Amino acid sequence: MRNDSKDKGNVEVDATDVPVIASIANLLAGIEFPVDKKGIIGYVENNKEKSSESEQILNVIKQMPENHYQTMSDITKAIENNV
Repeated sequence: MRNDSKDKGNVEVDATDVPVIASIANLLAGIEFPVDKKGIIGYVENNKEKSSESEQILNVIKQMPENHYQTMSDITKAIENNV
């Protein structure tokens, strides 16, 4: 994640950034597949304590297309292609 601004609330997320993908994968560890976008958002909201970056991750996930995801790889591809 990049923070080009001094305001910590204004974080620009580059989804191709490896640490962002790793953070998302770590936060989603344990999620059951298949899962839709609503299920992913709910999982993140219920597991915010797993990551100090959960709000930024939630913003990235909200930009994903409505879809049913079968694997973590599907989620990663959706993030890379749509954010």
